[in-house]
Amino acid sequence: MYPIELAKARMVGCTILSFDVAESGKAENIQTDISIPNTKISQHAKSIVSQWQTDQTPTVKESHTVRLDFCLGLESLEKTQQACAKQVQLSCE
Repeated sequence: MYPIELAKARMVGCTILSFDVAESGKAENIQTDISIPNTKISQHAKSIVSQWQTDQTPTVKESHTVRLDFCLGLESLEKTQQACAKQVQLSCE
């Protein structure tokens, strides 16, 4: 689900997060590497990642990096998919 706060502000963007997967399979130590256009995107991305649980529990802590794009829908599914496909090609730096 698109975060309501971001949708109301019509905010789109991306964030890159680094995190560890604990032996329990949960994401922990979630850190923002980059967040565009601002930290509101990062806050919602951290919330999403904190809820992840892997099916394959690691035997040791693993470090990962992930990019999450927030792309708001337009007037049709086709136009939304086109806009989001362009967004993921943009640099998140």
